[in-house]
Amino acid sequence: MPQQLKKIVRIPLRDQILDSIKRAIITGKFRASEKISEEELAEQLGVSRTPIREAIRVLEQQGLVEVIPKDGTYVTSFDSDQIKDGLHVRVALEQLALKQSIERLSDSEWRKHCEHLQDLVDQMLKAAEDFDAETVSYTHLRAHETSLHLVCRLLLE
Repeated sequence: MPQQLKKIVRIPLRDQILDSIKRAIITGKFRASEKISEEELAEQLGVSRTPIREAIRVLEQQGLVEVIPKDGTYVTSFDSDQIKDGLHVRVALEQLALKQSIERLSDSEWRKHCEHLQDLVDQMLKAAEDFDAETVSYTHLRAHETSLHLVCRLLLE
């Protein structure tokens, strides 16, 4: 039997924009407390302002930007204590969530999830060897999102 091709995934425009802005924040292209212009983003990304606004709403919910009415959108700034506290909470939640996921997954589902995470780790290691900080940060975030997505799906079943 010939090898099967992977299906092409169509990613909604809002998600592509969200990913682009999030990556710019994570990698420091947009700095803490910096004002982000919807108009400039739309021009740079070659899109209308509507999907930019949608992405900004999601980023605001995620705590990455702050929207101040009649003033604009700003990259959220955190102090080191807030970051440490947030990381401790995140680690505790991810450990609990993964423990519960392991209990609910079949062996094949768990193997598939581990293979996907190993692929992301391999991408991170390659990016680190290439001194590609943007890809390391992005792939690291993807690994966490992948695990959390799985956990949420399982817990909501």
